[in-house]
Amino acid sequence: MSKQIEYRDFEEKSRNFKENKKIYSKEDLLEIIENKFANQYRYFRGVPEAKYKLYSLGQRYWIENELKCLFTRGYIDFFETLIKHVRGWNNGTIDKFLELQNNKLLNEIALLSFMQHYGVPTPFVDFTTNAYIALFFAAHYSKITASDNEFDNYFSLYCVPEQYFCGLEEIKILEKVYAYIKNIESEDINDYIKNNRATIRNLASEERLIKIEYIGEKYRLKDVLNDYIINSTRIKNQEGLFVFNPSDEKSIEEFDTCYNDKFTCYNIHKNLREYILDYLKNEKKITYDYLLPNFDLIGNYALNEILKLKK
Repeated sequence: MSKQIEYRDFEEKSRNFKENKKIYSKEDLLEIIENKFANQYRYFRGVPEAKYKLYSLGQRYWIENELKCLFTRGYIDFFETLIKHVRGWNNGTIDKFLELQNNKLLNEIALLSFMQHYGVPTPFVDFTTNAYIALFFAAHYSKITASDNEFDNYFSLYCVPEQYFCGLEEIKILEKVYAYIKNIESEDINDYIKNNRATIRNLASEERLIKIEYIGEKYRLKDVLNDYIINSTRIKNQEGLFVFNPSDEKSIEEFDTCYNDKFTCYNIHKNLREYILDYLKNEKKITYDYLLPNFDLIGNYALNEILKLKK
C-alpha cells in the first residue's frame, strides 16, 4: 500500500506541530503578521491546501507511481537516473547552459537546482526567508471549491525555526571542500568540487534535512558552495532556498520529531484569499509578476519605455 501523502483532518495534522492553528478573521491574521513573522521563525513555506504534507515533488512522484519496485537500489537511484536523462536532453543543452553560468559546476546538486526551477521532480522543497512571500504562494494558488470536508476550506503557512535545517557548511562529507576552498582562488574550485563531494548520494548519506541557501552576492567561505549550486533566476526575488530531504517517505515535518515542538502551521481560511493578495500587493509590493518574472516581456517593456520619450 502506498504511503499516505495528505492529512485526513486537522486532528491528524496536529500531531506533527507545536501549533496547528486555524485563522478565520483579518484581525487574527494581522496579529500573526505583525507579532510572529519576524520574531519567532526563520523559514516559511506556503501551500494552497491545508491537507498537503511537506513533501518534495520527487517524493510525491515516487510514492504515487510506486517506483520502489522499479528502482531496487533505492530512492536516490531514481534521481541519479533522472539526472542522466535530463543531461542527455536536446543534445546536452543543460550542461552547455550551466557551463556558461559563471563557471557553474556541472555537479548533481547544480543540476537538481535547475530541474527544480522547471518543475522536474527533485528531492528539494522550496522555502523562503520571507513569510509574506510564502503567504502569497499559499493564497495565490488556493482554490475555493464546494466540499463537505472542512479541511478543504483552508490553505497553510508553515513556519520553521532556524535550527530545524542544517547548513551545507555543517555537512561532514563537505568538510574537505571547505578546507580546500580556504587555500585556492575561486576560479579553481570547479574541478575540485565537481570531482569530489557535490553528489546527491553523498548528501543523502548524511540522513539530515539540508538547507541550500543563497545569501547575498559576495563570496564568503560559508556561502561559496551555495553560489556554485543555485541555478534559479527567480530565487533572489523569492528570497528562497531549497531544503534537501533524503527520505523517500517522511515529509519534512515527520523527519525529526524532536523539533516538532518548535514547528508551527497556520491554516488560513480561503475566504481571506482576496484580502491577503490585496494586502501583499499594496503594502508589500508582492505580486505574481515580481516573484515569477516572465523574461520574454523584457523587450516589450524596454521598447515601450523608449517610445514614452517621444511624448
